[in-house]
Amino acid sequence: MALEKRICDICGREFMPIKGMQKRCSRECMKVGMSCVKREDRKKWYRDKHPLQEVQCLYCGRKFMPHRKGIKYCSDACSINARIERDRQNHKKINIVVKCIVCGKEFESVRGTAKYCSVKCQRKAAAERLANRLANMSDEIRDIRNKRIELREMRQKESFVRRDRYRMEETMLGLSKETMDALWEGIFTE
Repeated sequence: MALEKRICDICGREFMPIKGMQKRCSRECMKVGMSCVKREDRKKWYRDKHPLQEVQCLYCGRKFMPHRKGIKYCSDACSINARIERDRQNHKKINIVVKCIVCGKEFESVRGTAKYCSVKCQRKAAAERLANRLANMSDEIRDIRNKRIELREMRQKESFVRRDRYRMEETMLGLSKETMDALWEGIFTE
């Protein structure tokens, strides 16, 4: 279908329309025409062109007139309740029967990756893993670990002894530091 020449309703010039509904010859005329039309008039024109139909609420089933296209629920309450119900259906707990790897007892689990029936079994398995790790350690590593523990204990004991020494020095007036050092050396070398 060929389009016929039209007259611009803003400037009055004759023009060849590109689209079938085109009423103005250029963008400038279109902008002038749109600025003259009030927003309320455009809304009214759109509503007249695209009338809204009565819709049934998807949650409660009540019929209502939406204020715009695409509204599915009659109120915020219905929308929220529908979302809650949808989430419940999507996240239903599916209990899977799993066998505990420690005690062998069968239990229901929400996750398929659960290995233990209780915290007690979980702790027992952790203790077994630690024992296996320590058993598999080489003798050298075990010796180093034991030396570290001994060194830590000695440091704690030494700091305790120093504190006691300084307290005694304060209370035992009349003795010099050299004398105190000699006394302490004698105590620890025996």
